[in-house]
Amino acid sequence: MNNIICGVLKKKRKFYFTFDADNKILTIQPPKMGMLPSFIPEDDFDDFSLSKERMNISGETNNRNYIEFIEVKFSSIGRGCFRAWVPAYIIGKANALSSIPKPTSIKSISFKGECIDRFMTSKCTVSDKWDYKNNKLQVNIDYGKDKIKKFKYKDLDFSLVPGWTMISAQKDVKSLLTMQTSLNIKSDKNMNIKTIIELYRKVEKLFSFVCYRQHVKFDSIILTQVEPVIFDKEPRDTAINFELHISSDEGKYDLPKVGKHMTLGDYVDNISTLIKSLDEDDHMLLSFPDNSLKVNIIDNNKYICISSAFESEFDLLYPNFKSNKNKNYNTAKICTIRFLSEQGKNKENNSQTRKYYNDFAKYIGDFEGRLEEQIAYIFQLYSYIVEPERKYYEKEYPDINFDNVSLAKAFADKRNNLSHGSKLERFKTLEVASYIIVRKINYAMILERSGFNKKQIQEIINQIF
Repeated sequence: MNNIICGVLKKKRKFYFTFDADNKILTIQPPKMGMLPSFIPEDDFDDFSLSKERMNISGETNNRNYIEFIEVKFSSIGRGCFRAWVPAYIIGKANALSSIPKPTSIKSISFKGECIDRFMTSKCTVSDKWDYKNNKLQVNIDYGKDKIKKFKYKDLDFSLVPGWTMISAQKDVKSLLTMQTSLNIKSDKNMNIKTIIELYRKVEKLFSFVCYRQHVKFDSIILTQVEPVIFDKEPRDTAINFELHISSDEGKYDLPKVGKHMTLGDYVDNISTLIKSLDEDDHMLLSFPDNSLKVNIIDNNKYICISSAFESEFDLLYPNFKSNKNKNYNTAKICTIRFLSEQGKNKENNSQTRKYYNDFAKYIGDFEGRLEEQIAYIFQLYSYIVEPERKYYEKEYPDINFDNVSLAKAFADKRNNLSHGSKLERFKTLEVASYIIVRKINYAMILERSGFNKKQIQEIINQIF
């Protein structure tokens, strides 16, 4: 049976709503069913049906909980009723107060989910030595590197707090404890709904990167504000909680196998910079797989996404690489072309020599930091990633040349053919090999831009891939 929430929404006037929380479908209707002009003014109709912008709309449930639907866009279904798919909603957890609390002064957010647990990597151990006389089980937890980790991002305080859940009946004592980490974020300023959603997206990007997935989901997202509540005629500061629910395709996404993901380790000092780096690149996560089934599948769309992610990240990491962005490079290039062109016209040179000068001038004129050149350059810098792959393919395919130039050309040519819709042929071995290497280097470039050193990058690449 579907999880149905009913209540009242208010926007200029009152509307009843029915919300299917499983399918994220919101339906609203006026208090009385009748002809449209008799119960709903034209401006309300415009708000719901004709608005080009998404809107937030709030009210209360029949259980007297606050509820707010975020970024919804309604469509008319007739007789003054409207329907919308809900990308996200907030629902209050307090309903016993005289006035229903609203999330107007949120100062802390808590995330829980398996993707966070994977990041922390529990080091806890459970002893199987029983105290039979007192019928007690001795549990020893070694926090080790799993103590609370703290870092700042802008004006926000982040803390990763490890916790454990014990199963009461379990034969295998080694799996008695399961980790349950919470990511707590605190702010000195009140956070509005827009700020909260933006912060959620940053956190999701971080753990999508950690787990090498296009999206991740969280088991719970709790928003907390403190406000005075009257008890025995005395005001007391009381924590009021709200739940943030984000809609997602439950069956489309999963997490990698345990161990095939980035772990926090000693990298806590780099995490705030990593959040910033991910926020600057809109292409990278689009190149990540949705689930385990798609990790090792290569198709035309993924090839384009990997290429777009590479070019975006390359420009962020090496902004002066292309001649049209680097003044000194561009000046040297122009002077070189001018000299070659002059020699190409010099009658003192024979026709063959003049042809060489002109051909070389044309070649340099086209030398604009193209994708092929970028890849060949980056393959040299990340040789510690390229070489293991090269050795594998050279052993498997001894008749094919897997040098940097051949790999770079194969990748660039395939990307151009796909982009322009020409020569849509099956993937060749060189194209597959270059794709696999570029995919790893994309991940490595974000880590480098976030301040990770070569040893750390190599460790993380080995974890993920």
